[in-house]
Amino acid sequence: LKTVVLGDASVGKTSLINRFAKQKFNESQTSTVGAAFSTVVMPIENCSVKLEIWDTAGQEKYASLAPMYYRGSPSCLILFDVTMKNTFERAKNWIEEVHQNNSADCYILLIGNKIDVQKREVSYDEANEVAQAFKVRYMECSAKTGQNVNEVFTELAKMAPKLLEKPQVNLQPTRVNKNVQRPAQQQNGQKGCC
Repeated sequence: LKTVVLGDASVGKTSLINRFAKQKFNESQTSTVGAAFSTVVMPIENCSVKLEIWDTAGQEKYASLAPMYYRGSPSCLILFDVTMKNTFERAKNWIEEVHQNNSADCYILLIGNKIDVQKREVSYDEANEVAQAFKVRYMECSAKTGQNVNEVFTELAKMAPKLLEKPQVNLQPTRVNKNVQRPAQQQNGQKGCC
């Protein structure tokens, strides 16, 4: 199941993925450039779900690349930092963007991260209310302590059977093909203007 993790810079996207996939937390995590990819197989009930987790860059200069990663994805995690209200406001924009540019059936989880920090600017109730307005699920976690991290990905994996049966969703992971073929006309020595 392909899932793309979206959100502003420094909300903890890479830390969340590393905590889940590697059971590690790096205090001095560097910003993601472009995108990174992790695979984790999770046992759910009587089957295993392979999660293909795409970590995207949160910096504004990479925002135009995000649709390339989430388009066709059956699921997205949209992260914000509960101690920074502006990242919550931006998370609303991410939800709208995914709704506009992806299948209406894309399963979105809105995730409030950094609940281990005392100075909250976004309450659980406020975030949950916004999630309900957008018809998405809201959960909270701490990538630093690991609190609720597995629950976030378990929730996602439990949705896999429903998401994978939808025919309009692109279930193939996005891959970059480095073997570029020339068009057939040019290979045969024919010339053409178009």
